[in-house]
Amino acid sequence: MKRFVAIPFNVKISDDQIDPKLLNKFKFETCAIIYQALRAYINLKNNHYRFSGNFKLNGNSSSLTCNDGEHFIDEFINQNCIFNPDEFCSTNALFIEYCKFIKTFKLYCNIDIKGFSRKFKEICGTKIKDGKRNCSDLKNSGNGFWGVTLKTS
Repeated sequence: MKRFVAIPFNVKISDDQIDPKLLNKFKFETCAIIYQALRAYINLKNNHYRFSGNFKLNGNSSSLTCNDGEHFIDEFINQNCIFNPDEFCSTNALFIEYCKFIKTFKLYCNIDIKGFSRKFKEICGTKIKDGKRNCSDLKNSGNGFWGVTLKTS
C-alpha cells in the first residue's frame, strides 16, 4: 500500500456502462498492462508525483485509498488557496482545511503539521512569506504565511 498511487480520473463511468467481464478481457493483455503501468509510474515518479493535464480531482470515487496524501498538497493549493500579498493564513487553518480536502478523496493524511508547513512553503515558493499574526481571530492567529488565504465557499 505504501507504493500505491491514486490516479485521479475526470470521467465517471455510470453503473449501466460498467463491463462485468472486463477483468476476463484484461487477462489476455496482462503483460502489456504491466509494461504500460510501469512506464507510467516511472514518468509519474520523474515528475515528482504530479499528474499532467489541467483538470480538477474528482473526490466522488470511493476507491481512492492512498496512504500518501502528501502528494496532493499542490492540488489542495490549486483548488483552495488565493495568493494576495496583504492576506495572512495560519498554518493551523491551512492544515485543518488540507486534512478535510484529503478526506474527500478517502485518503489518509500521513503528514503532520510541520511536514505540511515545510511542503506548503516548498510548493508556494516566493509567493508566500513565513510570519506570525496575533489577533482576536484565534483560527487565523499565530504562525502562518503572509501572501495566501483560503477561498471561501
